[in-house]
Amino acid sequence: VLCSGMAWADPIAFPDSAENVKAYISRSRERFANAGNYLIVGGGAIGCELAGELKDIWPDREVTIVHRERLLLNDTYSDRYRKRAADQLIARGIKIHLGDLVEDIPDHTGSAVVLTKGGLKLSADLVVKAVGAPRPNTSFVNTLNPDALTPAGFVKVKPTLQLHDYPNIFAAGDIVDWREQKQAIKAQDHAKIVVKNIVNHFNGAPLKTYKTAFEAIFLTNGKKGGITYLGFFGGIIIGSWLTRRLKSRDLLVQRFRKENGV
Repeated sequence: VLCSGMAWADPIAFPDSAENVKAYISRSRERFANAGNYLIVGGGAIGCELAGELKDIWPDREVTIVHRERLLLNDTYSDRYRKRAADQLIARGIKIHLGDLVEDIPDHTGSAVVLTKGGLKLSADLVVKAVGAPRPNTSFVNTLNPDALTPAGFVKVKPTLQLHDYPNIFAAGDIVDWREQKQAIKAQDHAKIVVKNIVNHFNGAPLKTYKTAFEAIFLTNGKKGGITYLGFFGGIIIGSWLTRRLKSRDLLVQRFRKENGV
């Protein structure tokens, strides 16, 4: 079973060892604490949730988001939802510049002045990159067959989550080439199918096929806010109260600890 995940860039390029992860997080916390204002390049889920967290901890500090799309997030979600997500952030004093991008993102951690493609001149004590897709950690699959990967490095699979031409190899998680948003809940759904199919494969029984049920997102806005989207019946939008109970209060940490016996 191939489930090697994604290779992320800074600021979430976590090292492999637990000791190094703790040191990495400590340095990151220090960088955020020492900055008086923040510029987040990218208004996807990571950028939006980070903005809300920063306002929770330092409500008086300026937080700005620059996002290249005409609305926050992406067009998987309805325009109405994306506008309401922006309204929530703006209500907390977060500045949002849409339809613009920063082409040269500083690679240092100190203060910087950046120019957007639209001509804005923005200064910040800390510029945070929250744009650009992570890279699938799948280079080792080339030793099996280079054609097993897409040009972007995702693993090509059948609906049974088996590799083409390799019925005894399955793939799951973010590395799978499947038309859906990359989310933890999707990886859990992949795992359920893969486990069933491994058993069925050895028993000679028919294999199950995977299908994305519907797209959903629980977008937090600090510990007390957020907005949820459920992609059925034209798109259902749920506000802060339920989003807070489902995710915002602890970012699902307690749930995952319980499920994994930690």
